[in-house]
Amino acid sequence: LSGVADASLSARRGEVVGVAGLVGSGKSEALRAAFGLDRVTAGAIRFKGQDVTRSAKPARMLAAGMFYLPPDRKEEGLLLTHSSHANLLIPAIGHPSQRRPFGWIAHGHARARSQQTAQRVDLATMNIRRIVGQLSGGNQQKVLFAKGLVHEVDLFVFDEPTVGVDV
Repeated sequence: LSGVADASLSARRGEVVGVAGLVGSGKSEALRAAFGLDRVTAGAIRFKGQDVTRSAKPARMLAAGMFYLPPDRKEEGLLLTHSSHANLLIPAIGHPSQRRPFGWIAHGHARARSQQTAQRVDLATMNIRRIVGQLSGGNQQKVLFAKGLVHEVDLFVFDEPTVGVDV
């Protein structure tokens, strides 16, 4: 992994673990590698007791129960030209709990699920159908966070979760 050496991080159920560092310190690269976005050249990544170093890919890690919230929601986290509803469906595509014949998605179930999830993050009902690029930064961040709540997640990995948001 480029830029990261001798890093070790553990988290147990119910724990909140923070990783802090200056830009370029390698914290983002380590988090991206854990989710399968960056290649690991040395060392190992273990998730739920299993070595996932070679098999770590975002779709596999999502299916295994990990969710990564990137620091740049506009470039990596959201489809800005699509609705909030469509963005919330992205984690459902290919997820084992949503398997249907021919890759179809049950739209009634998906619509209800996206509305429930939007309520959990206090996203106004009218914003579910709006194009994400038209929402405020805070509402965009709510949509990004809500994507991780669509399914059961065992580990949330937040990389700079407050960038561009008025805390």
